[in-house]
Amino acid sequence: MSIVHRVPLSCACGAPLAVSVADSINAVRHPHLREAVLAATLHRFTCTVCGRVTAVDQPLLYIDFDRRQFFGVRPARDLDDADVHARAIDEVFERTVAHDAPAAIRALASRFMVRVCFGLDELRDKLIVDDHRLDDLVVEEIKCRVLASDPRFRALGVLTLWLVDVADDGALTMLPSDLGDGTMRAPVPPVVVERAVYDDVAALGRDAIRAARPGIAVGTHVSLLRLTLPRRPTPAP
Repeated sequence: MSIVHRVPLSCACGAPLAVSVADSINAVRHPHLREAVLAATLHRFTCTVCGRVTAVDQPLLYIDFDRRQFFGVRPARDLDDADVHARAIDEVFERTVAHDAPAAIRALASRFMVRVCFGLDELRDKLIVDDHRLDDLVVEEIKCRVLASDPRFRALGVLTLWLVDVADDGALTMLPSDLGDGTMRAPVPPVVVERAVYDDVAALGRDAIRAARPGIAVGTHVSLLRLTLPRRPTPAP
């Protein structure tokens, strides 16, 4: 089931906010929460006094048995420990789905998309990728190429691109982002990548992409942020 509870917050203006946040989402039973993720409204609250939007960045487990999606969401600040959280979500999946779930679910375990995401923007990105039957490793490689193609992205403080739409003709629309840290010096318009670009990169194969960009994917974490953000070394097991 989905687990939602009320928490007290304060707006930056000092006004109190009583909001509902989710610790876990069962997208089959509560599709409105899935829609909130896709609409970028989940855990975003508008102050009735000043109009400022407050975002809550907290751990979340997202499960959709019909679409075979299993995502662990961590706050963006946990990126330093990406590999630790990647292993953790894999262990949770193995325990709760691959081993302890009903037989019908266990039989489908190998078909699940299992990922750790950092922030709700990355969760939305992965949902769109999987809903359109794309390969997220290919999408992350395309993001790397787009950001490297124009030095203005770095100059403007862009740290990543979020996939926000896939058109009927397969074109991918990506939104430049600074991960909400305020480093982007000016609004940057969305980037549209033609489907032919995706197909050309996909034709390289996953092994070739991994070989060309070591570290872009480790376990359940597949993200260009592994390459662009400094992270502490993972402790030895």
